[in-house]
Amino acid sequence: MRRLIVLAFISTILLIGLLSCTSEPSLAPLSSPRPIHTAPKLIPSPAPSPAPTLPERTQATVVRVIDGDTIEVEISGSMYKVRYIGVDTPEENEVGYEVATLVNELLVKHRVVELEKDVSETDKYGRLLRYVWVEEGMVNAILVTNGYAQVATYPPDVKYQEDFLKLQRDAQRVGLGLWAALKPS
Repeated sequence: MRRLIVLAFISTILLIGLLSCTSEPSLAPLSSPRPIHTAPKLIPSPAPSPAPTLPERTQATVVRVIDGDTIEVEISGSMYKVRYIGVDTPEENEVGYEVATLVNELLVKHRVVELEKDVSETDKYGRLLRYVWVEEGMVNAILVTNGYAQVATYPPDVKYQEDFLKLQRDAQRVGLGLWAALKPS
């Protein structure tokens, strides 16, 4: 627990620096559409513990954000599609798709990220299955923390499942993102 608190503090400081250039005052629920050019402020997420060490991660450059939970990266001159492990964001033509994709772009577009493997290498579509890390923390967890993704784990890739479920319960409790319409008044 102490490690989570320390990591949450560090993540908060780093995320504040990243988000200081946005002009949005707060996180808006998905039920109120926002123009594609405005970036929502994000609540930082504590890194699941234990955070993996660098040798357990692979560096990659994000060349394209496909949607809220899928990106295309370049690793050593080769291109790969990467599907985030443990989370699911709305699909095209579903409520929340545009904002989830925008948030993912805000976090990773044209950045060097670190990819962490769980058990499986790829999904049935040939996409790499990975946890995606930026200096602000794990993107998968940040999306859940802010209500832009819901937990969707598929064994055997369940390393951070309990962490994600706790983050989702917290987002649901306060009515963030996807959960805004479900929050009791």
